[in-house]
Amino acid sequence: SSDLATLLTLGFDATNVNSPDSGNPTMLKIKRIRALLADRNLAAVARKTSLHVNTVRAIASGLNKNPLPETIKKLSKYLSVR
Repeated sequence: SSDLATLLTLGFDATNVNSPDSGNPTMLKIKRIRALLADRNLAAVARKTSLHVNTVRAIASGLNKNPLPETIKKLSKYLSVR
């Protein structure tokens, strides 16, 4: 329940996930984030998103299966504009 509150605080709207018509920034699903990270330079992604490189690597490899909502938001924003 606190995870849901956190997502709502970040502007996450489950009805608009991946919807281009959403007024909220698009929050990509973790599987989509992993797919988009597969061919990226993870150190560069980490620098551009202000995330630690180990965090990005753990998400890309599937080691981190439940990243923080703020991490998902940063990666979604970065990956959506590229």
